[in-house]
Amino acid sequence: MKVEQGAGRPWQHFADYYYAGTPSKRRVDADREWYAKKWGHLTTMGDDAADRLAVAIIDKRVARADFEAALTNGVSDAVDFAPEIVEFIAPRQTLPACLDAEAIARGAKAYRRLPMPAWVAHGAIAGFIFGAISPNSSMTLSLNEAIVESTHKRYVETAKYVHDLLVDPAGSSAFQTGCRVRLVHGFVRTEISRHVQWNTEAYGTPINLAPMLVAAAVEGPWAVPLLEKQGYRLTAQEKDDIAMFSAYQSFLQGVPEEELLTTHDDYSDFLYFYLSSDSVPLPEDRPAAEKVLRPLIANGYPISSSQAVTDLFNAFILAETRRSFGPEISREWGIDVPAAGLVVAPIAGVLNRALGFARRMPLTRPLCDKLADNMVYSTMPQMVKRVTGSSDVKFDSAAKEERTPVGGAV
Repeated sequence: MKVEQGAGRPWQHFADYYYAGTPSKRRVDADREWYAKKWGHLTTMGDDAADRLAVAIIDKRVARADFEAALTNGVSDAVDFAPEIVEFIAPRQTLPACLDAEAIARGAKAYRRLPMPAWVAHGAIAGFIFGAISPNSSMTLSLNEAIVESTHKRYVETAKYVHDLLVDPAGSSAFQTGCRVRLVHGFVRTEISRHVQWNTEAYGTPINLAPMLVAAAVEGPWAVPLLEKQGYRLTAQEKDDIAMFSAYQSFLQGVPEEELLTTHDDYSDFLYFYLSSDSVPLPEDRPAAEKVLRPLIANGYPISSSQAVTDLFNAFILAETRRSFGPEISREWGIDVPAAGLVVAPIAGVLNRALGFARRMPLTRPLCDKLADNMVYSTMPQMVKRVTGSSDVKFDSAAKEERTPVGGAV
């Protein structure tokens, strides 16, 4: 995570769009070097336990079925699992002292009831597109054809994971999916170390802790500054609870206790610092990043069984994404907006502000909460089932990784 100035900070518009006028922007801009010392090491840190388990599965010293059994039943002294499985799962079965289970549950509920356009448009989907350009994630994703060619499934698997987290963050489904995602990252890092000439100086460790913390914030603090820009008001407690919810997500995906961000101020400071410090892929790596980005834009998010509704929704997403990223990044990376998006986005913005206002009013708040709950409890499961044929979807890209070797060089 290099501290760059001027042209070396291509995401500055994005960072400013989200964080203009916030305490986080003022704090970080006042002393970027201090924050670089605080968080710069994150780009060098991976997940050793996940990598050791991935190596053991790839080398057939540990059976994938044993991992799934441990994931389903838990690790205890009653069953003799391989040490790589125990090392991977056991520390995640108990919350560390810095994570508060009640705050996590409150954070999930607070996030679940945010206005839908804000947390969808500037949550998972904008996060996907940002991740397709941000070099560490785009370079790692581009190395696996199965991932590149399954855009809809990636969206849907992520939607299922988010649904599980929002409905029951302490439940087994969220825990199991978080562990499977973490193992996917172990497979990818292992294959990169064995088969790929990786530019560590430019991109840091593959799938390092910095993008992990950003990914966990997508269903969390990522949306808060935009909501506040639109007039929506969250209490300090709600913001800290949402940060705790994201800290729990990052814990499930392998971030060690000492690196967890458990307060709104810490998470917001980190996000602004990361966004305003991140780079784009080197020119020679641009084609690899395009492989990941183009299907996300072309295919869109499968929100509805109606193609017209899906097209309209994704036109709105692209309009909001382009406005967030700014003209330079958008032009350079071909984030074009269909005409419908230019019409729908302003209307959605007005509706979003109206929802924020209505939710502050005692008489209309229950209706707003019911609309938000319907999105989580009904729309998301229906989308998953429509695309996959089942409402019980596992993040099975992890299984593909062990038999889909990564080849070539970045």
